[in-house]
This record gives sequence, structure tokens and C-alpha cells, in this order.
Amino acid sequence: MAKYTFETLPTQQFALRMRPHAKAVYERLIPGVKVQWLDAQNKPHHAWLDKEFGVDLFLHLPCDTIVTVQEKYREPGRYARFGDFTVEWRNAVGTPYESNGEWFKLAAQWYFYAWANADETGWERWVLMDIGRLKMLVNGGGGLSKVGRIWSNQEHGAATFYSIPWSFLRLAIMMSSERLRVLEKRRLTTMSQPA
Repeated sequence: MAKYTFETLPTQQFALRMRPHAKAVYERLIPGVKVQWLDAQNKPHHAWLDKEFGVDLFLHLPCDTIVTVQEKYREPGRYARFGDFTVEWRNAVGTPYESNGEWFKLAAQWYFYAWANADETGWERWVLMDIGRLKMLVNGGGGLSKVGRIWSNQEHGAATFYSIPWSFLRLAIMMSSERLRVLEKRRLTTMSQPA
């Protein structure tokens, strides 16, 4: 029987392949940023930050401070059609290991949520959200059960998750691939006009 480690799981291998594309987005948005993923190998406190606070990486800003980020990369074509944001509610549901999911511990400042393109050479689209605003929107809407729909995922660890429509979360979105394209196109148009 093959023994799997976290690093050899297909979902983790996919995430590792997509990291350079996420890094390119961060560098495009924040010139001079340094990206540091919190890999658990030989660094137990990195695993702890992810497990207990939902922090996947640090963005070291040029002004000598950091921003903490949670990430979710979606596989090509598989999830893009749903048009919603998903957040884990419970893990290992119905087992002795059942525990709270991502929602209960999400303490990162930003959330990078992205859908890979068909050949995994970049992103079909992505969204960068302010987690504080996300939480306040959900709170103001009466909680996850009022603003989203609960689902069960038997494929990955018998987890339950809530899906929330992007239209509800629009005020939490700081930047998106669509918005950035519009801004860059507008900037190029302005630059090409005579003074």
C-alpha cells in the first residue's frame, strides 16, 4: 500500500505548481513585495500558523511590514462554473476526528482565491479579498447559514463547507483579475493620449 504524505497529495502538488502564478500576481499588485509561503517542513510554527490561524503566506511589503494571506487555488474547469466562494465549516464529519474547519480560525488579513486556466499556466481568474470585511458581511447577513448554502465534500476528508455567492461578497473584494485588466487598459489608454 502506497504511503501518502501531505506533500505528495495531488491537491498539494497542484498548489505547488500554481504558486509561481500566485507570486506573479502579488508582484504585479505590490511592486517590491517579497513572498514567503509558510511551509511546514522543518518549521513546526509554520504548520501551526496555518492549522490554527489560516495563514498560508507572508507578503513582506517594501515599507518593512507584513500582510498575512490565506490562499485557495481551484482546479481548471472543475469549480469555475459555480461562481461562488467556498469556506470549510467542519472537517472529518462523522468521525472521531471531526473538528472545526477554516471558517472558525481564519485570522489571515487577505484571501487570494483563484481558478487555474485549462493548462495550469496561469489563472482563468482570481480575487483578492479583505478577510475582515468578509467576516463583517457574513456577520451582518446573519451568519454563514443565512448567506450561504452548506454542502458535503466526501472526496476530501468528509468535510462540509458553505458556498457564498460572489454578489454577496463584492464589498470584500479588494482587487480581481477582471478589475486589474480594466485598470491597466485604462492606464495604457490614458498614457497613449497626447498631452
